[in-house]
Amino acid sequence: MKALIVGSGRIGSFLAGQLVGQGHEVVIVDRDRTSFKMLGEDLVVERTATPERGEVQATFTAKTRMRCIVGSGSDEEVLKTAGIHGIDAFVAVTDNDYVNLMAALIAKELHHIPRVIIGIINPRRLEIARALGVEAICPLTLGAQSMFESLIR
Repeated sequence: MKALIVGSGRIGSFLAGQLVGQGHEVVIVDRDRTSFKMLGEDLVVERTATPERGEVQATFTAKTRMRCIVGSGSDEEVLKTAGIHGIDAFVAVTDNDYVNLMAALIAKELHHIPRVIIGIINPRRLEIARALGVEAICPLTLGAQSMFESLIR
């Protein structure tokens, strides 16, 4: 499977590592180049351009050859550079629910990606995602539910 992950924070980095560890191909997009350090210290610059001018900066990790694209996951040009046309799964897990929703809608509606999942920080926004037909997971509600179940056992 080829997956595109938007957001290289704790969740995105962990998911990317899990997928690569299982032999899947991963491209990860984040606005902040320093966030890729969570993927490992072996980053190498593949191509450099100034994102301020609408161009994209890309790097890859030497060990995994995971492509890392610097740019906004809700920018269609960035997603095209990341190879959105050839992916099987799309995940958006930035720290901004609205960016995640916008990126997911671009992937789902414009590029017809078969599997689209987002992370939602604010549980109140789960209904918005569902109304838009986007599969959404809220780590806060999953964690709270797990703790609740542990407490009442």
